Amino acid sequence: MTRGIVITNGNAASTKVLVFETGYQSVRDFQVLPVQQKLKDGLKYGNCLEFSIPRGGQVVREYRKVRKVYETRLFDGEPQILLQGIMSPDRKVLWMCNIWPDLEIPFRLHQMAHPNVTVNAWGILKIRENQTLKYELHSFKETADSFQSLVRKAKWNEGQLGNLSVLYDPVEEKSQNKEYQSTLADTLTGMHGIVISKKIALVTSHPGYCFHRVVIRDGDNYPENGKDTSFNVCEVLI
Repeated sequence: MTRGIVITNGNAASTKVLVFETGYQSVRDFQVLPVQQKLKDGLKYGNCLEFSIPRGGQVVREYRKVRKVYETRLFDGEPQILLQGIMSPDRKVLWMCNIWPDLEIPFRLHQMAHPNVTVNAWGILKIRENQTLKYELHSFKETADSFQSLVRKAKWNEGQLGNLSVLYDPVEEKSQNKEYQSTLADTLTGMHGIVISKKIALVTSHPGYCFHRVVIRDGDNYPENGKDTSFNVCEVLI
């Protein structure tokens, strides 16, 4: 069984589903299948279906609705889907974590997010009147704190494991690595940055660096987004 997302709306006779459990490198690789919709289902854009792929790309006749995987919306007259991606260092490409094809970042959005930070982004995904697929970046929503571990997997970060070892992660409550003896040089102190989420600070002196899982020990008075903060770190994510 595989899963797909409905990318049409309204007309039951022309319902289409996009298989999303296969990593895509290009829009040309998208696997879109017609669905013989059951009238009682009333399938809408964003619904998630589970089914067996028919031979030869024929019509999907047997399926069942399952829990939605992606948040969707209708905005500016176009259906959109919320995906996770990471901005490249040159701010031109949003790497879609080897799940969806990379998205070109329009110039108007170059300064609306930060490189090497996983973000939730609204993408336009629909079938045009000429039956071609439109897949474009519309806007950024927010940082995706739960997906920051993907930053190291970005293709431009291959081989870069960070400058420092992880000694202790208070968020995951992992014990300190006893085989590693820390020295004074292994901790950066007095760092200054701008808070961009509940877990991330952008270093003002080195804009190319983001520090993830910043823990502020100030009675849970975590600074608001855009506020300056100071902190010490035991790990660098480049």
